[in-house]
Amino acid sequence: AKKLNECAERDASRKKQLLAILDTIEEAKINMKPVTAAAQAASVLPPPSCGTNSLLLEKGSCVHHDFDTLNRNQYDLEDAAGKNEKPRILLPINTVRIKETVGSPEDCVHVLKETLTAVNLYSSQHKQIPNQVHLSLALLQHVFLRVIPFPNNVESSGDNTQAFCSFWRPDVLTYSTQQMLLRQLDLLAKCFAAVAFSLAGRELDGLRIIVSNVILVLMDYLCRAKPTDCIPDRETVFSQHYSGEMACFPGSAHQAPIAKYVPCTVDFAVKTQDIVLYSPELAAARTRVLDYWTWTS
Repeated sequence: AKKLNECAERDASRKKQLLAILDTIEEAKINMKPVTAAAQAASVLPPPSCGTNSLLLEKGSCVHHDFDTLNRNQYDLEDAAGKNEKPRILLPINTVRIKETVGSPEDCVHVLKETLTAVNLYSSQHKQIPNQVHLSLALLQHVFLRVIPFPNNVESSGDNTQAFCSFWRPDVLTYSTQQMLLRQLDLLAKCFAAVAFSLAGRELDGLRIIVSNVILVLMDYLCRAKPTDCIPDRETVFSQHYSGEMACFPGSAHQAPIAKYVPCTVDFAVKTQDIVLYSPELAAARTRVLDYWTWTS
């Protein structure tokens, strides 16, 4: 009976607690009715016009400490994405425009111009074209050893022995063409030096020496040539002075003859005796260069 009385007392106390909780809930419902009615009335009306900063979340409006990252207006997403890189445009290199054969000095000017353009395009697009140095070197070797005629033939005319080539005859060479050829050869010689010394290897020593001497031979022959359309004693003064055919300077009392300019070729002949020449064109060009310098000396 004592235990039953204790259980009854406990149940009575629990009932009182539950009744107190229910009373509190009912009071809360009664107090929330005006607030709920006002909220429902406000939701029916259209929202007021907002400014540009109305979407900004006020600091402290959210309880969660990482909730402020949802406010995208605080960050510049364009800078976060990075700047767009300009697409690389690969300019085509039309090596097919370089003729395999030339029939006149004007064709030679065209071939040298196209070669210079191709080499410059290879150099300017080195990030997009692999092995562009090797391609430029092969192109220059092909042009100077296979395309451009070599003025190495020798013909005797009376007591004078002069270099003769049907391609480089003075009667077909004009003064303007001579100047353009010298200009193009000068630029291509610089390009060849830059390309040839960018690669290492003993097998390329012969290519460097032979091709550079071929360019030198062409420039030497053009400096000695006298175009037919030149005014006497004006444009030909340089050629006469270079080849040693001018007795004195114009307007000078000095009558002593001027010796012609001839580069020293002894080192070329000695250093190329046992050099590595990996193609027949290089061996033939070496012989032609030696024959030409022998004639000029």
